[in-house]
Amino acid sequence: MHITPCHLGPIGPLPPLNGHPRVRADCACGITFGAWDDSDLRGMYALHLTIRRPSDDVLAKDEPNVDDVRTNPRFFIYGPGRRVTAMTRCPHDYYLTDSCPGCDADQERAREDARA
Repeated sequence: MHITPCHLGPIGPLPPLNGHPRVRADCACGITFGAWDDSDLRGMYALHLTIRRPSDDVLAKDEPNVDDVRTNPRFFIYGPGRRVTAMTRCPHDYYLTDSCPGCDADQERAREDARA
């Protein structure tokens, strides 16, 4: 799968919230950060860079699957893998970044089977 390396873009203004100025910036991987000031935003980006990458066998796939996202949620939902996950559908035709009632039911059935 193609994962775009992270790189913070230019910091720009957001509309004020309750009279307080805000800023935003986009990461090359597709995540947008919004914060009160440049320092907070850079701190958020620094945390973003610490997200652990999945194993090489997961990254070697053409696209992630539901189990990959469940095993590595920070990477595939909040991190560099989000762009790929947002374009990949689960077996129930939901995007992997969405909540899917079918996948949730499948997971619950698997838990019940494991207990039996």
